[in-house]
Order: sequence, then C-alpha cells, then structure tokens
Amino acid sequence: MISSPVLARRLVGRARERTFVNARFDAAEHGTGSLIIVSGDSGVGKTRLLREGVGARSGAGFQTAWATNLEYARAAFVPLSEAFAGLVRGNSRVLPTVSSARRLFERFLAAFDSPEDEGSQAWQKRRLFVVVGDVLERLARERPVALVVDDAQWADPESLELTQYLATRIERARIALIVVARTDARNTSGAFGDALVNLERLAWCHRVELGPLSDPEVRELIFTSLPEGRSLAQRTIDEICRRSEGNPLFTEDLVRDALERPSGARRLPVSVEQSVQHRLQQLAPRDVASLELAAAIGVSFTAQLLGELAGLNEEESRHVVRRAAELNLIVDDQSGAVRFRHQLTRDAVYGRLLAAERQEVHRRIATMLEGRGERGARLLAYHWQHAGDAARAAEFAILVGDEEMQRYAFGSARDHFETALALGTLDPQRRAHVLSKLGTAYELLGAPEAYDRLASALEFFRECGDRAAVARLCVGLARAAFRKADQKAALAHLREALDATDAGDPMRFGANVLQAMYLAFAGDGAEALPHIEAADAFTGFRAPEYVVRLHGARAAAFFYLGRFDEWRAETDRYLEEADSCGDPALIANCRINAAGFARELAEFDRAADGFARAAAISDEFGLALSAAYARIAAADVAYLRGELERARALVHEACSLGVAAQIVRIYAAWVGLPIALALDDPALVSRLGDPTLIEEAFSTGRAELFAPLAAAHAELAAARGDGPRAAELVARVLDSISSAFPASTDVVTLARLAAAGDVPRVAALLVADASPPRPLALVHRGVAQAILASRTEAGVSAAHALDDAIRSAGSVGLPLLAAIASELANRTSEALAIYRRIGALRDVARLQRPAREGALTPKALTKREEEIAELIATGDSNRTIAEKLSISERTAEHHVASIFSKLGFHSRAELAAFVVARRVSRE
Repeated sequence: MISSPVLARRLVGRARERTFVNARFDAAEHGTGSLIIVSGDSGVGKTRLLREGVGARSGAGFQTAWATNLEYARAAFVPLSEAFAGLVRGNSRVLPTVSSARRLFERFLAAFDSPEDEGSQAWQKRRLFVVVGDVLERLARERPVALVVDDAQWADPESLELTQYLATRIERARIALIVVARTDARNTSGAFGDALVNLERLAWCHRVELGPLSDPEVRELIFTSLPEGRSLAQRTIDEICRRSEGNPLFTEDLVRDALERPSGARRLPVSVEQSVQHRLQQLAPRDVASLELAAAIGVSFTAQLLGELAGLNEEESRHVVRRAAELNLIVDDQSGAVRFRHQLTRDAVYGRLLAAERQEVHRRIATMLEGRGERGARLLAYHWQHAGDAARAAEFAILVGDEEMQRYAFGSARDHFETALALGTLDPQRRAHVLSKLGTAYELLGAPEAYDRLASALEFFRECGDRAAVARLCVGLARAAFRKADQKAALAHLREALDATDAGDPMRFGANVLQAMYLAFAGDGAEALPHIEAADAFTGFRAPEYVVRLHGARAAAFFYLGRFDEWRAETDRYLEEADSCGDPALIANCRINAAGFARELAEFDRAADGFARAAAISDEFGLALSAAYARIAAADVAYLRGELERARALVHEACSLGVAAQIVRIYAAWVGLPIALALDDPALVSRLGDPTLIEEAFSTGRAELFAPLAAAHAELAAARGDGPRAAELVARVLDSISSAFPASTDVVTLARLAAAGDVPRVAALLVADASPPRPLALVHRGVAQAILASRTEAGVSAAHALDDAIRSAGSVGLPLLAAIASELANRTSEALAIYRRIGALRDVARLQRPAREGALTPKALTKREEEIAELIATGDSNRTIAEKLSISERTAEHHVASIFSKLGFHSRAELAAFVVARRVSRE
C-alpha cells in the first residue's frame, strides 16, 4: 500500500560513532555489558545510526528489541513490555519458573491489562524489576542482547526506573543497553534528568553525542539520496549544504524538494517545517485536513482510525496514506499502523492548526473514542485536556491515576493526579479525595511531598467531620513526618488519629502501634509501653504489617529498658511475624533493626548474620536502598571486629549499587572513612570524603546522622595533619547534641580530638548519658573517659582508666579500641601487634615511623619543649607538667601544641613512641 520514500540508501558519515558502538557490541558478545547513551538534536540521525548497527547484529546472532517512547498517552511500562514480549516470544526457557513470579511477568507483558492478583502489594513493583532483570540475564546467557530505549526523554517514570535498574545488572552480561534521547532533554528537571544523572554514574556507561554532518558528508548524503537516473545542479547542492546545517533529516527533505521543483522555481525551504508545508501543498485540501487530524492523534495512527475521524471510506483513507507516503510525510511502522516519518514532521503538520481548530479536532477525537468505548482513559484525558474541556479531562486523569496505581506505576499516578488538581475543576470534596490519592502515591515513592498533600486533604475532612478519613490521613501523615525525622509532628498526628477512632476501628490499632514504635526506637521505652499495652488489648482486625511493627516496638522498648533477655525472645517473634507477612521490604527492614540492636549488645555474629540476610532478601527483590544500607551496617560490624578487608569490600559493594538516597550516602561516608583511613586507601577516602555532605547531614537536624559523619571527617582531618579542623568539627557536634546517645560509638573520637577547652564538655556529655548499660556503648564510653583522664588527670589515675579500657575492649572483641587504649597507655608494642594482626596499615606505618632512621626530620624543639616531650612520654598530664615545671597549665598546653605541630603528631601515644625510639637510638 505504501511506496518507498526518498531516503539515503545507506548511512552516511558517523564512522567514529559506528566504530565505537560496534566495539561495545563486540564487548557485549564476549560478556562485558555496556550502557550506551546516544544523544543529539532532533533529526540528526540517532535512530538511523542504531537501526543500522542493531540490524546488523540481529543478523549475526544478537537478540534485538526496541522500546519506543511517544510524547503522550502511553501507559507506564508499555514500551518496555512490548520490547520484552518480542524478546521472549516462543522462548519459554527464559520465563520465570516460580509461579508467582511468572504471573507477575505475564501481567507485565500484557501491559497490566489483566486483573490484579489477589493480595498484590506495592512492593511487587520492585519484585517486578528483579523478575524482568532475571529474564534479561537468561536471554543473554542464550544469545547476546541489544535493547534500545528510544526517545527516552518521553519515557514514563516507571520505565525510566526499570531502565536504571536493568542498567545496574549488565556489567558482566552479554547485554548492550542503549538509551537514545534528544540533547536538549539532558538538562531538564524531572524524572528523565534524574535518571540520566544516575545512569551516567555507572562505570560501564558510555556516551555518544551526534553532531551535525560535515559539508563533505552532507554532499555524500545528497548523492546517496538521489533516485537512480536523477541529478541536481551544483548550485542546488551547494544551497542544500548551506540550508541543512548538517542535519540529515532536513537534508533528505531538501533533496525531495529540489527534485520536485521546476527549474527557476522558488528557493528551497529554510526549515523542516517549511519543507513539510511545501509537500502538503501538493495534496488535495481534504487530504491535508485528514493529515491534520492524524497529527492530532499522534505520531502513529491507523488508516481505519483516520477514516473514522475524517469521515472517509476505506479506499479514501488508503489513498490519503499512500499519497502522504509518496511525499515522505509518513512511513509504514510494520505493526499494522503508519506513523509520521519523524516527530518534527508530525509537529509541522500539527502546527498548521490554529488554537481553536486544535481544540475542535481534539474534541472530535475524544468524542469518537469515548463513543467507541475501545480506548483507555489516558487517551481520553489527553484529548479532552487539549480540547479545552478541563472538567472531563480531570475526571479521566483521575481514572488514569487509579489505573497506574494498580500497575505499581506510582510516579505516573502522581503525575495524573497532579494534572487533575491543576485543571482546577474539582469540587472541594473531590479535590480532597484526589489530594489523598496523591499523598498516597508520594508516600509509596518515599517522597517528602506526601506530607503536604495529605495535610491539605486533612483540612477538608476535618471540617466536614469525616472521622474515618481523618484517622486514615493522620496515620499517613505520621508516617510521612517520621520519615522527615519530625517525631513531634508524627506523635501529634497519631494522637489525633486515636481521638478520631472508636474502640473497634482497625486504624486505632495501627495508630497505637506506630506511636509505640516511634517512641521505642527513639529510646523512650517507658513511654512506649502504654501504647504497646493498648495495642495488645485491641480486639478488632489487626493488619499483618502492624502486628509485625507491634512486635518490633515491644522488642525496642525492652532493649532500651535494659531487659535484654526479653528483647531476645521478642525479637525472635518479631522476625517470625515479618516472615509470615510476606512483604520483602518489611522483612529486610526488620532484620536490619534486629541486627542493629544485636550490634549494640556486641553480639557481632548475630548482627552480621542479620545484616547478611537482609542484604540477600533486598537483592532478591530489588530493594536497592535496604541492600546498600544492610551492607554498610555489616561493614561497620566488620570494622568493629577488626575485619578491615571485609569491611572495605562491603562498603564497595554498597557504593556499587548506585543508591543516591541521602541517608545511604551519609551512612556510607561515616562508616567507610575510618575503614579507608585504617587501610590507607586514598581512593576510598576520595570517594567518600565529600565535605559538602557534612552540611547536608547537619541540615537534617538529625543528630544520629550528623554526629557520626562529623566524627568521621574529624578523623580524616586529623589524619591529614589538620588538628584545628578536627577540633572544629568536634566542637560543632558538641554544640548540637545534649547526650551521647546519638554518638555512642563516636565518643572516642570526640574525646581524642576535642580542643583542650572542649574537654570538659565531652566529659559532661559522658556523665549525662543515663541510658541503660549496653556493652558496645559502655566500652566506647570507658575508652573515651580513659582518654579524657590521660589528657587531664595525674598519670597513675589515667593509667588505671586505660588498663580498664583495654580489658573491656578486649573482652567484647573490639581490637581497634584496645589498640587505641594501648597506645594511650604507652604500650606501643601491644598496639602495634594489634594493628598488624588486623591489617591497619596506616597505624602500623604511623607507629613504626619514628623508629626508622631518617624517616622523620622534625623541626628543632626548644629546650623547654624537649623537657615537656620527655614528661609526656612518661604519661604526665598538662596539669602535672605545669606543676613540675612551675608554669601555668595554659602555658603547658601551648608548648604541647607546638611540639605536636613541629613533629606532625596527633596523639600523646605517637609522641611517646617517638621519644622512646629516639632515646633507644641514642643509647
């Protein structure tokens, strides 16, 4: 039906780009996967380049598929589901073998048009990603795969999210994943811009930017576009080169225009739009009007649909399509439909319509589609909106949002609910209901905007006295507030939820559980108990997820009340209930919580096992954030135990997951920096030592985030010889916290690196910590107090404190703490032996440095400083030194600071080792 258009017979130019893409395909064929981002201006030939490259590979054993995104009215996941449907067609071997996973994948292939499985949960979205990734890997084990995501700037949020997930799995697979997008979309805000940033972080990501063709390449393209037996005058060729500006699409259009114009006719068009208008002039007015209708439908359409809209019979609609194809306006897309040759072509035709004409055309389309009852709500929402009927558009947008929520497409649902609200036609009650839906979508996305949307909906339901809605929204607001670390607001919303519920309301059970959980996990075990008792007494329906959280709240309360035997028993029930609930996100979170408490009790085997299980579950279900968090927590345990190499490996694993969430970046930095310093790993220090992250942490107002990160950066500053910066960071932490609770394992750093004037503040902080005794916190507090004693008290008293610290650190298996305390006690050989055993390379080198001849060339000490250095080596405090030398304590402090500066040391232990080594060398 469709004749061949005038197109170049082969791809012209792009030799360097073709060579590079082919090299990436070759690498994929041999098991090294690549992510290739191809960008360029519209019409520059991105798709043509890849059509040739991918087409050649398709005939050479590759499995190839295209996920083509359109600018509008596409359901979430559809382009990728169509691509995968083509890949797995006739190949049952690659399908999931587990029945539930197979059903989920089949729903994905069917674009989620099948009914939702009973009991399906929001976490199935992440499970879907893993299932799709598994299928892709199985395909690649059979034959290499080339998957192209075309016009990615128009992809829905969920397709972009799935693309990012797949990209993380291809590094060592026979897969080439190609993402094609317009250059002008690179810097856009929103889902695509964020996705591009995340994709480009991957080490196996490569970028190909297509620019305009050179003048010789344009001339070559002109000759390859000419039909056999046709030619153009040289001056015409020169004009095409000048007008096209190296754009291949426009070059081909100009060739068409030049061939059709008679000698001496008007000059060639100056743009694609003008070229399209010139070709439209060759059509009958009725045919042009039909194409304008087709442009309003979109880039792709069927002859049948065009005929219905334009009032044409079958032969007439075929005639319009045939003539448009002859003029290079449309092409056959091989799927039973036709499409405009390029988005620019469609835009040029659509641009002919005046605003009023566009509204009328879209109204005709919407009316016809609604009357047929064959099309979904998303097309109707699009066309009614462009028809200017905001009320009908809003209602269909809400329907689309509801559909997308059922497809786990929470980002797309959010966009449609936002559209419905922005149209401004909803009455107050309908608006409040949509705000509630929107808040839920944001909550499922983990976005902070959930709070404001739910709060706006709450205002209406408060006024109209809908107690059930108030309770439901207050519980949602409490969860959103708690995620923002606003415990006060969270508890206030839960109190309102309790006031709005009756004794048998299931929401009452949930509100009591959340209140107990928030209080217990903040360390307020006694405050949590009444809410736990109220939840226990509830006799109505108990949602399984809240039953799990109730056990978690009770376990946390027991822990912080020091009732550790009861904590162990309740934790076992907590994990059993989580497993029976079935939500992998909840299971992983529960295991992380339980392992975190085990860490505090110095039950390191139990903690390590819990974090490992949480990581495995998270990997299985694509829960990247909890997978990264669990690995970082496991690295922290390994570091405490002196397993430095394992700790480093776990940090690298966590970082390789590419999770950009703030809490993960902060956690990785505060855990990973001490590991990197101990192992003398400058690359890891550089990766984790971003100083701007400190300000991010402090801006959260959450002491459990900023205190340990600032302590880690203080250690980094000290390692670099910047004592003032280290002391400044310690002072900032002391200014911002009122107890040692959020910095329980960082008090050693605070005690070591605080300026002399801040030592009393550290001491007061340790005394003020009245929390129940927990082994890990107790040992760190003991070492910190010993450090303070060594800085402020007489030698004998400090020595006793340090001996106790060494014993307690050794008794719970904390070799690094034992080594630090040994250094301070001038037991350098013992500290050195520990550092060697655990592989703390930097500390080994540091303690050995003074003994190596010529390794240290300090600035000359004054006679007084020599005296003070000898006294420090014997364990004397600044006060004792001042008394022995009859000087003020402040003067003694100044001398000590000068000695440290001249010798480049950061602790009395280092100085003592130096003095002893020098004394031995003199002897």
